[in-house]
Amino acid sequence: MFRFVIFALAVVGLYSVFSGAVGATAVGVAALFLVPLIVLKLFILMTVAGVVAHRVRGGDFRHRGRRRSGRVPGQSQPPEEERFDEWHRLAHAREEVEGWVAGMPDVGQD
Repeated sequence: MFRFVIFALAVVGLYSVFSGAVGATAVGVAALFLVPLIVLKLFILMTVAGVVAHRVRGGDFRHRGRRRSGRVPGQSQPPEEERFDEWHRLAHAREEVEGWVAGMPDVGQD
């Protein structure tokens, strides 16, 4: 009778040890599949949030490579005289820079 009780307790103990190990293994295997899915969902969520934030800020994806003009949409263009003054100033600056580099050899051009 004593041996039967010890055997029954041993079986219960081994079952609890192995069922815990099997459960931990199952959790580990499930994590191998669930963690990448969770990361993917977070990536998609952050992408959607970025697109919404970009749109709310007034961005336009079609003009990604172009420089922004600095003008607010709906604002009228500056008068012709101001535009001419800016162009004239930039033309003089370009002439001055070309004068600086006129005597320099072309470096890196074949």
